[in-house]
Amino acid sequence: MRRGAILGVAQALMHTARALRLLGCQVVLTGVSPRVAETIVQLGINLTDLLTAQSPQEVLGQARYTRYLPEHSL
Repeated sequence: MRRGAILGVAQALMHTARALRLLGCQVVLTGVSPRVAETIVQLGINLTDLLTAQSPQEVLGQARYTRYLPEHSL
């Protein structure tokens, strides 16, 4: 993937994430290949506002686990 394309996708992703957070959603980025991740770092793209996970299954497993915990145990 070209650097310009990665930059455009990252910017669109950040705009979308901000809009979703305004609606009360939590945004988690998954499925980023090592090559794309390296390019993101090299370009200095700031994705620190996003949570990351290796796979959607990891996110769903964590969501199921934390959803049923009593609030005082968090």
